[in-house]
Amino acid sequence: MEDKIQQLRDEARELYIAQCEDAPDDQDVPVAEYAPALLLIDVDRRRSDPGLVPDEVWHRVRRRRFRMEIEVTADELTKLTSVPQWVRRQISDYGYGVMTLPLLEIVLFPRGRRQLSWTERRIRDALRLWTYALFPSLSDYVTGGSKHNEAEVYRWLAEHAPNLSALAKNSHAGRKNGGTTGQAGDQEEHPELWTYIPALMDEGRKLSMHFPDEPHPRSGEDLRWKVKSISDSYIRRLATRDPKIRDLAMMRTHVIDTLAKAKRISEQVMAERVPLMADYGPAMGQLLNLRAHHTLKNPDQYGKRVLALASKVLRSQMHEAYVQPPTLPPADRLSARDLATLAFLCDVDPYVMCAGHMLYNNEIAAMRTLGRLLRGTQSEISQQERETFDSLSTVRRNRHEAGRPIETEVEQIAEAFTELPEMLLFELHQVEG
Repeated sequence: MEDKIQQLRDEARELYIAQCEDAPDDQDVPVAEYAPALLLIDVDRRRSDPGLVPDEVWHRVRRRRFRMEIEVTADELTKLTSVPQWVRRQISDYGYGVMTLPLLEIVLFPRGRRQLSWTERRIRDALRLWTYALFPSLSDYVTGGSKHNEAEVYRWLAEHAPNLSALAKNSHAGRKNGGTTGQAGDQEEHPELWTYIPALMDEGRKLSMHFPDEPHPRSGEDLRWKVKSISDSYIRRLATRDPKIRDLAMMRTHVIDTLAKAKRISEQVMAERVPLMADYGPAMGQLLNLRAHHTLKNPDQYGKRVLALASKVLRSQMHEAYVQPPTLPPADRLSARDLATLAFLCDVDPYVMCAGHMLYNNEIAAMRTLGRLLRGTQSEISQQERETFDSLSTVRRNRHEAGRPIETEVEQIAEAFTELPEMLLFELHQVEG
């Protein structure tokens, strides 16, 4: 069984590489489309419960280009070295488990100092732009319009945007002068935010973005004015300040926090990938026809050199920063909604830095398309994307049954599909029209 899994991975990887070589831009080849999916089922529990695996799980696995459905006994499962512990726990809890086998994005790393990847730059710029654009409206909400209580805004961000705070503490701007500015704000809490956020906004002021149905991009104060008009129209549509206005502030804060989390994780993934890829290629070449998982499962049959090569291959394929198993703390992994947000706002394929949630790649790709449509960089959509839009627009919360987590993830993406355009990009007449 292990050899069949490895063969499936090899077939997927060969086709992925071929597609990347033929494509004018690697960004045109979605990593998730080629990553194989494994559905592992407890054969004993399935005999007593033929409907053990929900229909939505079957549907999402069977629409994958590369997939394998495996019935295993508890004893057989222990012998599958390619199945991590967290998937074994899924099988124990639900009687089945789903995992995708990560494919490493094809990236050429030049010698010398590491440069930010295209994805990292897009996320960094989105964080700068939206921090600059949203800070005034967040300040108005938190301080009630007061211009003299900026410390309250930083307290709000420290409480509701923990990833932004973590990024600030690790940044050069956040550490500047020990996190102090020499101004009155030095006496306030969270000094790293007092220096980091102005630095972010200074860069964001120089960036521009197209809003829907507008002929030219906006930047600087013109961008902030547009965001204020969106906020004002949203508030006019509501009869009261709370709780919906708080929802608006919370959502916008969460957008900034998500971008901060993604910036940190993307840089970690890409930084780790440099040495891992340096090991991966040569190790694969020297293993020849040997399978890494098979080799490690049978250590007595091979020498130390071969076992070391197999370990390098496995470590490269399954490093935690990229795989992001659910055993990692939430701050170190991206949710389905996080991926939807990145696809929408940054126009990136988020799967180059996260191998999770790949069963939802159609919905995530549709969010990327939606962002392009609204920014005017794309004018046509495929029939599949149109169907996905229709599906996301009809999803309702709490539709899933207890113990069936698939629909919970879909609902997260559907919320992003509905909320992000309305609360970030549209004015009232556009929402109602």
